Amino acid sequence: MHLDSSIARGLRGYESAFEDEDVLTGYLFGQMKIEEQNVIVDNVEIGGTWKWSIDYKKFGGRGKGATESIIGADGIFELSLYKDNEEIKKSLLFQSKLDWRNKDEKLYVQSSKLVTWLGAVVIINYTQEQIETYSINGVLANQGRKPTEMKPLNTLLGEDFINCLIGDTDLKYDAFAKKLIWLDKNNDIVATKFNINRRLKIKVVAPKRVPYQDVNIEKIIDNKT
Repeated sequence: MHLDSSIARGLRGYESAFEDEDVLTGYLFGQMKIEEQNVIVDNVEIGGTWKWSIDYKKFGGRGKGATESIIGADGIFELSLYKDNEEIKKSLLFQSKLDWRNKDEKLYVQSSKLVTWLGAVVIINYTQEQIETYSINGVLANQGRKPTEMKPLNTLLGEDFINCLIGDTDLKYDAFAKKLIWLDKNNDIVATKFNINRRLKIKVVAPKRVPYQDVNIEKIIDNKT
């Protein structure tokens, strides 16, 4: 519900920022940002108070060596689950376009660079009617033309990304070192300098799964007797 409403609000910024997709992305992510929310789940296996929030950060600028000129992407979505003092994270790179209609040679080149992270990349297209998303497979197959298959951004994030149908748990961005880190086809951990522009992070905190961890045990029973 939050993704539906916040993305709808973000779309209202189209007319005032339609000349720059980076400005639109910043406005959209600002609408999606939300402080920690509590959700009480009544379930034997996953019951308890779950917490979630959405935050975003702008890291870099443009110019020589900018993100999209080297990697082919200009931002990243992250989903982080904090469970028993452990963080499990997966990422989804994105390249944004503004009112993309016709064949786009630049986007075709950018998409070819992103093939390295196939399954963890999406193309976002801002239009006045909705925010569209496309797979790079379709873009490459159409040589830079819009594919026929499209998903609204709220569906892509609220269903595919959160339900782990897309994204990569072996793809991470180190904001301090400014490096993109991933597991290559040889199962080696590799990295490259990556001055990312924007990051949207969905954070989920699971309840404690050990109900007796804070209880003082007064007696240990010998299981051999």
